Amino acid sequence: MINWNYIINSSIKLTLSMFFSLIISVERELHSHPGGMCTHMLVGFGSCLYTMVSINLKDNHNVSSADPARICAQIVSGMGFLGSATIFKSNNYVKGINTAANLWISAAISMAIGADLWELGLITSLFTFLILIINNRYKYHIYNKKEDFNDEINTISSNL
Repeated sequence: MINWNYIINSSIKLTLSMFFSLIISVERELHSHPGGMCTHMLVGFGSCLYTMVSINLKDNHNVSSADPARICAQIVSGMGFLGSATIFKSNNYVKGINTAANLWISAAISMAIGADLWELGLITSLFTFLILIINNRYKYHIYNKKEDFNDEINTISSNL
């Protein structure tokens, strides 16, 4: 027999996971950073699904070794592995750390949703988005000032 209540509840969780992951991926996508919308949503779906599966195993199978925390711990370490693939060194700068952290938090948000803590996921999504926007504005402001200063130095040097 089909449990429609469970299907509807699961669909809502996966939809929230997709939406909240989308919120924090927008900044990455707009600036053409690796790990855009699709990557974040897939990470979110997978994390939410694994969390729902682990909770379902514990609730529906009376086995002492059924421990949802074990699967959750593997999601965290798996995200560390996936995130490390986005980090690289270029011209003495390390790039991709924010993308890795963004993917990691996308997984955490979706794990919260899978564990029926969607309010926590929403708050974290909004705060993450705010942090990314503030960081982007800060970098834009700092790097434009440096470029303006370098332009002034180049102009003065060429006039000498």
